[in-house]
Amino acid sequence: MRYSTRLRKSFGFGRYDSMIAGGRYHNSKDFLSFPNPGGKNLEFKPFPSINIPEIDDPASIFEVIRERDVLLYFPYHPFDYIVDVLKTAALDPDVTAIKICLYRTATNSRIGEALINALHNGKRVVAVVELAARFDEQANIEMAHRLTEAGVEVIFGIPGLKVHCKLFSIERREEGQTRYYSHIGTGNFNEKTARLYTDFSLLTSDQVIGQDVASVFEFLKFNYRLPQYRELLVSPHSSRSGLMARIDREIEHAKQGYRAMMTLKCNNLVDRQFTLKLYEASQAGRSDPSHRQGNVLLATWRQGNIGQH
Repeated sequence: MRYSTRLRKSFGFGRYDSMIAGGRYHNSKDFLSFPNPGGKNLEFKPFPSINIPEIDDPASIFEVIRERDVLLYFPYHPFDYIVDVLKTAALDPDVTAIKICLYRTATNSRIGEALINALHNGKRVVAVVELAARFDEQANIEMAHRLTEAGVEVIFGIPGLKVHCKLFSIERREEGQTRYYSHIGTGNFNEKTARLYTDFSLLTSDQVIGQDVASVFEFLKFNYRLPQYRELLVSPHSSRSGLMARIDREIEHAKQGYRAMMTLKCNNLVDRQFTLKLYEASQAGRSDPSHRQGNVLLATWRQGNIGQH
């Protein structure tokens, strides 16, 4: 018997738990907080944050979002803007409800503090907490317990599905009607990791999008009701079909001689059907500036041959 096999059996480790780098016991992201054993000359100088003067004053943030959408790009914009929106909503007497999806949160999260403060100020607060976030299961359980103890309505998602969306919805009474202020993002509501990863956050008062976001939260609570979305592409309902339809549109534009272009930014790209559609689009002649991180089922240097790189 190999010594490694004997050790695995002795400690009760599974093959993948103990042997594959990046598995449960090889959490490589811990190196991000590894102390610098040398001098400051070994570190890159941090980039200064790019402020947006219009939303530097939290008191005016709803007014600004009502007039136009705000797109934030982390880590170049301060994540404090997201915290400020929730803190302002917690104190605003016209805000009636806050709903949010939490996938990974920071230790001593200011997001959690804002939600609890909102509850204490009479708002309805709903938090969808994903307990199956890899490496953060314990932290998410603790966050869920903290919110539940405070009285927040906590939802644990849908069995068999991982809730990975980065949404929040703020409901505000304006002129006798409910107005939605929504967040749609690619990154976690986490002050710490927002300094490390490139992610987008869109803050919008578009009411069609707001109703779609509200429908997502409705589905997460009552998942036997399948909503109809007007703008959002939501997995597992409409993401693939919606993206494929948009690629087909650009393919048709290219065939007709119109300018055709698609920009794709994703974390992992391992869906074979979607990858084949990208090959089809590339052969139609449209431009595809792609930004990918992680596992990719795509070989850009050779058409018709799919590989991973």
